[in-house]
Amino acid sequence: MDITYLSPQVCVADDVLALEEVHTLQEAVARVPFRQVHSHYYRKVWGLQQSIPLEGPVYLHGDAEHLRDARLPLPTESALTPLVQAIRSLVSHAPDLTGTEGLAWNAFTMIPYVYTVGSGLGVHLDAGQYAGSFVYFLHTEWDLDWGGELMVLDSRTAVRPEDDDWLHIPSQRAGYLTPGVATAVLARPNRLALLSPEAIHMVSAVHSSAGTRARTSVAGFLLRPLQGYVGEITEH
Repeated sequence: MDITYLSPQVCVADDVLALEEVHTLQEAVARVPFRQVHSHYYRKVWGLQQSIPLEGPVYLHGDAEHLRDARLPLPTESALTPLVQAIRSLVSHAPDLTGTEGLAWNAFTMIPYVYTVGSGLGVHLDAGQYAGSFVYFLHTEWDLDWGGELMVLDSRTAVRPEDDDWLHIPSQRAGYLTPGVATAVLARPNRLALLSPEAIHMVSAVHSSAGTRARTSVAGFLLRPLQGYVGEITEH
């Protein structure tokens, strides 16, 4: 695993898993059940889009016995263990982003996502009960023209995301354009990005030029000690 980029908001690593580990995880993710992210109720962080992303089961890793219920099955050893190790390794390389394991956080979730043409994720923060978040790009190939970038807004951004801005009311969203600068983390295969809880971010929509190719990822949250699982998980 090679550290490609590090800032106070995001750390990016490439060549995270061995090729055989990638293939094993791809096969495992292809077999799990998926549902639309709005299957239970409308989750505003995804906004109003032409296409709706799909999400798989929520897996839990770590010391959080109070969260282990039917909604949070434990990870399967063969497929997720190498990624678990990679996430813990990347956090240890960038402790200022999320804090140290056992103090700032003691567990994390892992959720497969599939973004098809037209789908993206609205601007938001992964803070509060979360010490940070991550996304691992699992697809086999990706092109610059296909979109799906993880966009991390400049720390000087004038407003913080609110739950009620999903209708894109201009008076609520104008502040995102001040200073109007962002870091684009491209959806390069076998890449892992770790986000600070203070990182305002979004996922740009997958472009029509991607055709039938999907932006496939495993994403999740670092859970603060003794924090419960609240509502539906929404991530990259």
